[in-house]
Amino acid sequence: MRLLNLLAFFISSLALFSPVYNFAIPHLAKFRPHWNSSWYDLGLYGAYPTQSYFSFDLVSPRVEILQWDVRCDQRLTFLTPRGLSVPTPGPMILDAKGNLIWMEQRWGMSTDLQVQHYQGNAYLTFWAGIDEVSLGRGSYYMVGCYPSFGAF
Repeated sequence: MRLLNLLAFFISSLALFSPVYNFAIPHLAKFRPHWNSSWYDLGLYGAYPTQSYFSFDLVSPRVEILQWDVRCDQRLTFLTPRGLSVPTPGPMILDAKGNLIWMEQRWGMSTDLQVQHYQGNAYLTFWAGIDEVSLGRGSYYMVGCYPSFGAF
């Protein structure tokens, strides 16, 4: 009888530990704090860290550059953040240090922001619309670029 009670205790312990092992431990393994962990690394800014501006009412992603150097790639970064956690979806351009250069929310959720050339002129092109499960309803946009964006 004692052996049966011990076996029942062991099985129930495994049943209680299984969710921890299957769900919690894989997530805890991702959390590897080190001495130089920033607030960003520790996730204290939330799932989608943002920064706001005094000059306009939009928010952009808060980008953390681990180490910047003049030898780094100086080109611009084109983003189209989307999803339910993005407060102001839309196309945006960041400089090499992660600073916001350009952003627009009037088109809403967008994808595939890039520079394309047409008849000798540079244009920002992207798709914007409503993204559904397997289809999307929207339009392709072609917006004139300004020379101040630099070389693409």
